[in-house]
Amino acid sequence: WYQPYATSHEDLDKDPDVFAEVGNAALALANLVKQIRSGQYRAPDEDLHDPREK
Repeated sequence: WYQPYATSHEDLDKDPDVFAEVGNAALALANLVKQIRSGQYRAPDEDLHDPREK
């Protein structure tokens, strides 16, 4: 966001897309928590091998 700090928050508050993005992030997090709690979650990198294991 390339606006002055003093006014950038006001501009963000007026932007409905920001609220939609935050809502989407919250829904994604809630869905992830449901998957983890139900045992259905599988990490997307579960089958990958780290070539530089520590």
